Amino acid sequence: MIAQSLLELDRFVFTAINSLPHPRSMDIIAMVVSGISGYGLIWLFFGGLLVIREEIRDHRFIGRLGTTIALSLGVSELLLKPIIGRLRPIFEAGTTVVVPIAGHYSFPSTHAVVAFASARILSQKEPAIGIFMYVLAVCVCLSRIYLGHHYPLDTVFGSVLGLLIGEFVLFIARLLSPKKKAGKYRRGRV
Repeated sequence: MIAQSLLELDRFVFTAINSLPHPRSMDIIAMVVSGISGYGLIWLFFGGLLVIREEIRDHRFIGRLGTTIALSLGVSELLLKPIIGRLRPIFEAGTTVVVPIAGHYSFPSTHAVVAFASARILSQKEPAIGIFMYVLAVCVCLSRIYLGHHYPLDTVFGSVLGLLIGEFVLFIARLLSPKKKAGKYRRGRV
């Protein structure tokens, strides 16, 4: 009963977003936002800018970002989508599809997983750009619904999964980071 109500709400929100007017200018913006986030391209670009700006002081950072993107792609595309098998909304009558898409499965949105996992890693490295990274990730999710490629629940679950993957990579990075050596003398009470 609850699951059915949730799916009905999901379809209602999808229809509300996907049935918005589709002027060519908005279609192009949505395609660009969606396209640059594919395969983690925009996130790697921002990661590269941070590495250049930081003069490669933290060479492991780009490895963490790359690992995050690869793990996000693998978990979403190779593990969850085939198991869950939810068809994309493009197979429903009345869906406005701006650009045809190759894959049949919708849940979770890989774009959302990669976007939020990458935003987590980038915002941890450079907190000053954190809000921008998360706003961009939300825009990616909205573009996927607008283009007719995903239901809202696909992007919501993908966002949560992405944040969890980002946290997991940061946790593993902390475990593997070399410990700072303690000084010869202890500070504190004498």
